[in-house]
Formats: sequence, C-alpha cells, structure tokens
Amino acid sequence: MDHRKLKQVIYDQHDVIQRAVIVRREYSFEPNGNYILTGIRRSGKSTILYSMVQKLIEDGADWQQIIYVNFEDERMAEFTLADFSDLVEIASELSDKTPYYFLDEVQNIDGWERFARRMADAKEHVYITGSNSKMLSAEMEARLGARYFSKVIMPYNYREYLAARGLPHDEEALYTSRGIGRLKRAASDLMHEGGFPESLNFTDKRAYVESVYQKILLGDIALRNDIRNVTGLRIMMNKIADTVGREISFSRLYNLLRGIGVKLSKDTIISYIGFAKDAYLIFSLRNYFARFEERESTPKYYWR
Repeated sequence: MDHRKLKQVIYDQHDVIQRAVIVRREYSFEPNGNYILTGIRRSGKSTILYSMVQKLIEDGADWQQIIYVNFEDERMAEFTLADFSDLVEIASELSDKTPYYFLDEVQNIDGWERFARRMADAKEHVYITGSNSKMLSAEMEARLGARYFSKVIMPYNYREYLAARGLPHDEEALYTSRGIGRLKRAASDLMHEGGFPESLNFTDKRAYVESVYQKILLGDIALRNDIRNVTGLRIMMNKIADTVGREISFSRLYNLLRGIGVKLSKDTIISYIGFAKDAYLIFSLRNYFARFEERESTPKYYWR
C-alpha cells in the first residue's frame, strides 16, 4: 500500500488522539502484554486505545513510535493481509525506537490474525480491537494461542457514568441530600438511556442508543449471518426484551412468536439467539441450582 497514504492515516490519528478528552475506565492492563479488546459496538474500545496511547506519551514515548490504524477509515478500503508488512516498514521509517501497534476494528481485514501471531512471536507491542462474532474471546484464544490477553469492553458502569458526567460520588456526596438526589437521578438516567460513552454528547440519548441497536441488529446479526427473515428476528428480540430478567425456554419463546403469527422454528430461534450473543447484544444467566435440563433450556436473558 502507498506509504504516503498510510502515514497520512497514522498522523491524522495522532491528531485525533491528542485532542481526545478521556474518561478513565475501570480496566487494567499488563504493561508488557498484548491485548485484544472485544465487545458491543460503541462501548468505548477505541477510546481505551486512545487512553493507552496517551499514557505511553506521558511515560516518555514519542508520537513517531505510535502506529495507530483505524481499519474503518475509508482510506484503508484497499488494505489487505499482504499490506501489514508496510506497517512494519513505516514504523522503521518513523523511528528507531520500539514501535507500538494499535489495530482498531481489525476484523475488517481477512487473515489479520496471522499478522497478529507473527508480531507477538517477534515480541512486538500490539493492541487490537474488534466488534463482531469473529472476535469472540474463545475463538481468538484458539486462533492466537496464549499470545494475547482478551478483554470484553462494556458500556459505562455506574461509577464510570458518574465520572463522565462530572458528578461527585465521594463520601460527602453520599451523605448530603443534594448529593444523594443527584446520584439517584443519574442512576435512573443510566437505566433508561444506557451507558454508551458517546451518547453523553447528544441531547436525545435514546435516539442514539436506538441507532446503535439498529446497526447491531441489521449489520452485525442479520447481514453478517445472511438472515432473510429480518422481521421475525426483530420481533423475537422484542419478545426477549419483554421477558428480560425472567426465565424463558426456547419452547415458550417459540409459542409466544407463533401466537402472534411469526413462524420461526425452534432451531432458528436458537440460532438467532446465538447470533445476538455473538454480537454482544444480549447475554444469558442460568439457574445453577436447577436441574441440568432446566438450567440449559430456561436461561434469563439480559441486554448489554
């Protein structure tokens, strides 16, 4: 790939990171470890990479050591597996010091894991993000062996949400009427609007969350898995939302859908739920005190 174009992508990303205002997240990382960050779309994976870069710069690294590429940049549309070697060459062109590679949304490049393995074996520093079912922790561990640590990144938890909104939550805030009222209102907002970091930049936060949901439903689930009955998928997810926090079997879900005229087989329902879990849209909890057959067939579903 044209080195001038790659350098432009890298330097433009440096500018973005320098201007980024970071809310510190409650994730810790081994200083000498290589990482894959996965999780639901818009949960803040890229921002965590920005935070890593800023920390490296604070600790004395040069910007020329930072090789950050966002593979959703339209200028990377023609990038292929063979072009990864160009990143190594550019790192040498920019600095004689140790490079740090940040590969954002790398799942867009087929075969990327081969490069990731090679770099880890060469003792390079590599940090990777991805957002779809190809980036599941279990699958990545099989592909990459023990070369990378894997972390699933979620939207803000309550403490992170308070920090992002600039709301005090120290001991004084917990013991004053005004502080308690603010914390209660923030908890209600978090439950209603969700904890997607970028949503705080918008007035209509629910509309933002809805747009993320549609992108996951139609893109990460329906399109990626070649689902033709999108209406059936959408109604099934609505029914799961209606039963959130309550145990529901595949048979009951099948009957609920059939009762309103949606024809999905049990096997299809099981597949669709698996796709939604792979996209990090929902997760399930099982009653480990129940009998095995009940534990496996009647989980509770929750939304990320």
